Amino acid sequence: MMRALPILLLLAACAPLPENPVARGEICRDAFRDYDREKRLSPDFLPIRPIPEAPPFQQGSPEFAAESRLLQFDCLLRPDDMPDLAALDRAGLAKPAPLTPAPRQYVHLALVTNNADEAALRGFAESLGYNAGAKGVKRLGRRVYLGPFTSAEEQAAALRLAEALGIRSAYPLSRIP
Repeated sequence: MMRALPILLLLAACAPLPENPVARGEICRDAFRDYDREKRLSPDFLPIRPIPEAPPFQQGSPEFAAESRLLQFDCLLRPDDMPDLAALDRAGLAKPAPLTPAPRQYVHLALVTNNADEAALRGFAESLGYNAGAKGVKRLGRRVYLGPFTSAEEQAAALRLAEALGIRSAYPLSRIP
C-alpha cells in the first residue's frame, strides 16, 4: 500500500489538462488567485519590508509553487492564442456608464508573454473606453488589467469583454499585486 501511494500521486500530477475551456479557465483563475495571495504575502509587497532571511522566490516557497502552477496549467496567453482583435464585433463591448455603485475593483484580463500582445490588448480595451494597465511579472510575462471600476455594470462589462476575447481566466480583484 505504501508503494502505491507515491505512484498514485505521480499519476494525478501528470493528468492531462481538461479540454473544456470553461474548466481550464476555472483552473487558471484559481492558480492566479493563489499567485496573487502569495504575492501579497511576500516581503516585496509589504509597505514596511523586513530584512529577508532567505533570498525571495526559492524553490519550494509558496510563491514559487503558485508561479509553477500558472506554467503547469498553461495559463499564459501566448502569441498563437491571441484573439483576432480586428475580427471582433465591438458592438456591446464598450464600457457602460456607471449606475450601481460597487467597491473599487480591477479585472485581471490576461497574462501575455510579450510586449506586442500587451500593447494590442491594452489598445483594444482603451479603444472601447476602458482604463487598461499592465505590470511585468518575473519569469512569466506581463499581466494586463482593466480598471479600476466603481460600478457593478463596469465590472460585469469588463468580464464580458474578456469572454468575447475568449479569455476564460479573467477575474475581478481588489488590488493589483
